[in-house]
Amino acid sequence: RAQGVDAPKVSFLLPFGPVKHSANQMIQLYTQIYEKEWYPDSWYMLDGKPMLMGWPNSFDANNETHKQYASTIRNFFTFRSGVGAYDDKTTSPNHWGWLSVFPQQFCYDREGNIEQITVGVAINHNYVDHVIAPMTGENIISRTWTSKGYDTRENALYYGACFAEQWENAITVDPEVVFVTAWNEWVAMKLQHWTGDYYNCFVDQYNDLYSRDCEPSNGPMKDYYYYQLISYIRQYKGTNPIEVATEEKLMDVSGGYGQWANVGPTYTDYFGLMDRDFDGYKDPETNKPLHYTNTTGRNDIYDAKVARDYENIYFMVRTTDALTPYSDPDWMRLYISTGDSKENWEHYEYVLNKTSPTETEATLERFTGKGYATEVVGKVTYAVSGNVMTVCIPKTMLGIPADCYDFTFDFKWVDNANEDEAGDIMLWYSNGDVAPIGRFNYCYTTSAFPENQGRPTYGFSDLDMTNTAYQAILDGALKDADGNRDAEKVAGMTYTFDDKGLTMTSTEAGESTQLFLDFTKSPAEIVCDNYDYIAITYVCNDENVKDFRLGWLTEGGAANTIDKRSKSFDVVADGETHTVILDMSKAREWSRSVQTIGLFFGKTQAAGASITITGVEFLKEMPEA
Repeated sequence: RAQGVDAPKVSFLLPFGPVKHSANQMIQLYTQIYEKEWYPDSWYMLDGKPMLMGWPNSFDANNETHKQYASTIRNFFTFRSGVGAYDDKTTSPNHWGWLSVFPQQFCYDREGNIEQITVGVAINHNYVDHVIAPMTGENIISRTWTSKGYDTRENALYYGACFAEQWENAITVDPEVVFVTAWNEWVAMKLQHWTGDYYNCFVDQYNDLYSRDCEPSNGPMKDYYYYQLISYIRQYKGTNPIEVATEEKLMDVSGGYGQWANVGPTYTDYFGLMDRDFDGYKDPETNKPLHYTNTTGRNDIYDAKVARDYENIYFMVRTTDALTPYSDPDWMRLYISTGDSKENWEHYEYVLNKTSPTETEATLERFTGKGYATEVVGKVTYAVSGNVMTVCIPKTMLGIPADCYDFTFDFKWVDNANEDEAGDIMLWYSNGDVAPIGRFNYCYTTSAFPENQGRPTYGFSDLDMTNTAYQAILDGALKDADGNRDAEKVAGMTYTFDDKGLTMTSTEAGESTQLFLDFTKSPAEIVCDNYDYIAITYVCNDENVKDFRLGWLTEGGAANTIDKRSKSFDVVADGETHTVILDMSKAREWSRSVQTIGLFFGKTQAAGASITITGVEFLKEMPEA
């Protein structure tokens, strides 16, 4: 916070009910922290008071200590009473949830606004018996479980289908607070007995699949859930626009820091490196504490800048103290990502100083696509002056033509992370200094579009039916109302894809022929539930098309029934391209989740009618035009 970081605020979660020890905890928190005004800048405030997730009616009127503090504590905090019923969709005002099965329960304030929704990585809940159960139990909602079943893709564990489904729903509802469970619970232990008939069980965290922690680890999940969490937080809260670079400027590699004064943006980093020298848990073999020592912190990166002229790109990095000698191992590496080529390592195409530099020359290398292996691109010049290092890299070495003025790339500085030939990127969390932290990158752009930054993205919102890449995805997502995906067996119609789009032809008069775009992939690759309007672009030269409709299947509805709010629209059969925009916003008033849209011929449509859909676009707002 002292460095200007918008650091998290802190609150406390007490038991899910007005029990005696909950009141004792409130008294401890109040007298030991809040009454003493310990770190008030870090308190999470709600309605002008510190927020406490507890039950204000926990105090025992016959307990003298409780009576002494009850009134003061009730007036001091803004209370939100925690409830732990995962399958109960009814809540009282000012009650907040902990976890909830999809679609999650709504938690309201006293004015009736949706104030809070929970999002879980996984849930210790039996989805067959609909009861809370330990993670070692049967039919548990794991990381790969969704309301449509398990995600069975290869490496499904890494994709967080349960987390994604719950986040997508939360973003759709857009409450004041999204409550994410959980973080930092890896220490949860085995219990000899838990409630009911559960013995020798792990309640919250069991193994990689049956656990609900977002924080990074050295296990197979690495930091995947951390960045899934970050991605959804950005969609929910928005982000600042990417700052566009200042104008071109000729730089002198040996010119020092002063020439960078009017170059922007400035890329800042956390500063203050600490050696690690602490006891951990006991080694089960020796019964002595495991001791963690790490003294790899060396050059503490403070900030960085990038400049350019017609031929070159200049990188500057500044540290809090004078840079150590260039002869040090793993010294001041610069990673650059210019695109999504397959010849990369962890999305980086280039690295500087993987090979140790000389006093004035550094080696730029390109990743070959075979792990951490590289090949030399060429030598570049650099200079160090105290705590400032400046590098000059010709644009062409990065695959950017000299006459190209409009480009974007990501970069990061890494010192003494001890990257080995296996290329373990998780070392960036434990060793040396990395700017910015973890897998984050700085983005340098000469022509960003600020109006597009921070816009939420929910899968594909614009489906070009004439695009062969989209057709391959859509063809696997089409089905009829009974879940049939075979084009030749879809009841009442045939459909084909070609360069004109998706052509649908009715084959049976009097049938409600239904063809659905299935948005229930895990995690969703196409999501319609986040949008209020749908724009359908079509071409039709068949005057027999009299009853063409849009409908939707909703969570909780019958499996083979279109919601009665399906909408028909007049089709203009003149062979020209037309677009019709229909309102979908009312669908969620009937059910909380719209997962599937249907394009279909109504029961009054005669056989033989044909229409071609060229595009489908989902919109948050109705265009003014």
